[in-house]
Amino acid sequence: MTINLSRFLKGYLDYQNLELFLEKEKGAGGMGESFFLVLIGQCLSFLALSLAFALGYSMLPGWTSIPPGQAIASFFVMAVIVNTAGFYITAALVFAGSKLLGGKGAFGAQAYLMGIVTFAAAVVSSPFIVLVVLLSQDALALLPQLAALVLGLYQLYAFYRLVRAAHGLSMLRALVVMLAALIALWLLFSFTIG
Repeated sequence: MTINLSRFLKGYLDYQNLELFLEKEKGAGGMGESFFLVLIGQCLSFLALSLAFALGYSMLPGWTSIPPGQAIASFFVMAVIVNTAGFYITAALVFAGSKLLGGKGAFGAQAYLMGIVTFAAAVVSSPFIVLVVLLSQDALALLPQLAALVLGLYQLYAFYRLVRAAHGLSMLRALVVMLAALIALWLLFSFTIG
């Protein structure tokens, strides 16, 4: 599989035509491609988090007591293994909700589109992971945090457009699916972690 980074990033960042881009991409991949995209995106996030940790190790309260190797191994498990599993749990929840509300898409195509969005979001947000840690004690700390908030909100918008493109749902039904999936994930992680 060839990843066309510029096409994925251009399509992801073109908020006016995002849904059209995703509709065009819908038939271009499936489960294998989604796994590859998610794995690469999660590895990129892992590298950004590791770099941020290495550069800002002494700045983070509480982290100086954890050996660097153990912290980086924890980042790897979280970024690559846990987040990849979470990706497919989310995909299953979105697929089930979409089908319940009349969605017509296939699971593999939806997972592929989610992979594109996840990959592009990782590429765009990775520099901000480093900046948030590096500037955490600086007066400029608010700037990368605000940028990270805007990127997070944009990712929710992209997720909404993805549900519409993958399943042909109306605006309201896609919003219901997206919100139901987010609430289900929150409940799932609340009961399993906390």
